[in-house]
Amino acid sequence: MKSVLAFLILLASGCAQVGDLEFKEPAPPVKPLVLTSSYESIRQNILLPKCIECHNRGAESPHGIDLTTYENVLDQTNFPPLVTPGVPEESSLYVSVAPGGSMPKKGPRLTDSELQAVYDWIKNGAKKD
Repeated sequence: MKSVLAFLILLASGCAQVGDLEFKEPAPPVKPLVLTSSYESIRQNILLPKCIECHNRGAESPHGIDLTTYENVLDQTNFPPLVTPGVPEESSLYVSVAPGGSMPKKGPRLTDSELQAVYDWIKNGAKKD
């Protein structure tokens, strides 16, 4: 009988503590990003996760290449140009990640669908869409 009473007291004290807890709604699931040949899709799916770690505004960015903004990606003062709208084969951004290219240095190579998205975006004028 004493053990049942002790159990009920323990249970009641535990319930009081549980009542003090604040329960929150679970976070909604993260939607996978759909890869398309638009700048924003390439930025979210490729540049941010695979390039920005090295190619940012930092002083140690290789060759001073900063891929953090659309304007920087299209900056024609780089030589060779990162992007030559309409001509992926003359765009060092594409050539460096294409088969035979040297990027990314850290992490896996771009997938075929990622390469195609970059190619198509540049081929279609490299618009900020």
